[in-house]
Amino acid sequence: MEPSLNNLNLRSEALAVRLERSERSIVWALDQLDSVADLAGTIGPVTEGAFEHAVSRLQEAEERGFFTFARRALRIVDTVVTSFSDEDLERLGDNIVLMLNTVKDMTQPEILQFVRRTVADVEREAELPAESSYLALVGQLRDPEVRRGLARTLRLLSTIGAEAPHGGHAPDATTATGDGGLSSSN
Repeated sequence: MEPSLNNLNLRSEALAVRLERSERSIVWALDQLDSVADLAGTIGPVTEGAFEHAVSRLQEAEERGFFTFARRALRIVDTVVTSFSDEDLERLGDNIVLMLNTVKDMTQPEILQFVRRTVADVEREAELPAESSYLALVGQLRDPEVRRGLARTLRLLSTIGAEAPHGGHAPDATTATGDGGLSSSN
């Protein structure tokens, strides 16, 4: 026998011995492979429909802008996260219920309509020339809407003043000058 044929025979015999020793493992692996193939054959039609449905829904979400919104929302969250310290977040956590209740109150239709009207009025009024002489201001007090707005503003300022802490505040103009705040600096 030639050396290469002899070597081939030795290899074949070694392979036969290994196959014989591994027969149970090989049979078990083939059985498992058959089971997986059966499972794939059973599940295949079901998962194919589910996959097509998932792709369709994802396409619809993309067309409606959900993913763009999510990317931008993540940028906002990233900005918030990097802008607040741990102490800030602790304070936010302590007050989150109060903040959400305030937001809930602000989203009432009457409040939103009032704010929208007020902003529109302020923008419109900002474009008009304003007469600011004392006589013009006193003349505006004849308008019932001006008086009503002034009364509401004064009531609001009174509420804010009542909420403010009373200690350590600066004296008002009438007590600072002693003449009702009418002194001149000449």
